[in-house]
Amino acid sequence: DVCHYYDYGATSLPTDPTNGTILSLADDDYEEIVLTNGNQVALYGISYSNLFVGGNGYITFGAGSSNQTETTTNHFSLPQISALYDDLSPQTNVSWKELSDRVAVTWLNVYEFGATRTNTFQIELFFDGRVRITYLYIAARDGLVGLSEGLGLPPGFTESNVSAYDDCAEIYLYPYAVFDASGDEGGPFTPSSVMYFLYNFGETPLVWTTSVQQSWIEVAEIAGTLDPSTYTLITASLSG
Repeated sequence: DVCHYYDYGATSLPTDPTNGTILSLADDDYEEIVLTNGNQVALYGISYSNLFVGGNGYITFGAGSSNQTETTTNHFSLPQISALYDDLSPQTNVSWKELSDRVAVTWLNVYEFGATRTNTFQIELFFDGRVRITYLYIAARDGLVGLSEGLGLPPGFTESNVSAYDDCAEIYLYPYAVFDASGDEGGPFTPSSVMYFLYNFGETPLVWTTSVQQSWIEVAEIAGTLDPSTYTLITASLSG
């Protein structure tokens, strides 16, 4: 998995949770959310019209989870977005809100189990496939953060300390991977093209350009300017 981290020093949650739907979650509980109007969210290329909100700081897909032990084995066992995977006491402080372009799930002043420290954070799932996690205040002494495809622990996986990361660039490219195609000599090759998603998370326009290192790859979009909070699609194709 490739995880991109952005530190903007949030002073408020991007989606105001006021008037959101409160989830009645018991300890180590989860609740299903069904999206309306045909809306879908996506994780690792798979689209979902429903999701499961776990009181212990995560969202899962395909099935709910009541697991409170934040191990990598548990995290990677389901398609999952862990914002603060920890043993939490959600009570009535978890809510969700569906907007025209996204669904937002908010953990507001949620306690660690058996402690008085509160945590406020939010997961936003955009209908165009983006995922945004915002931390307003975290007092937990530990926890797990990350995305999971649900296929078990990835080969070569190593843990990292998110709290030690520096600020990152304000431009995001997905998928963050090489163009990997296969086939017999002379073709055809699969895939014959790959579409990349380029997004500007910053507050000012960004000028971008593309280049290739192999003569047998063509890029349809050469250069452009991205306004703040906008994206463009870039297609790389096999040539010849």
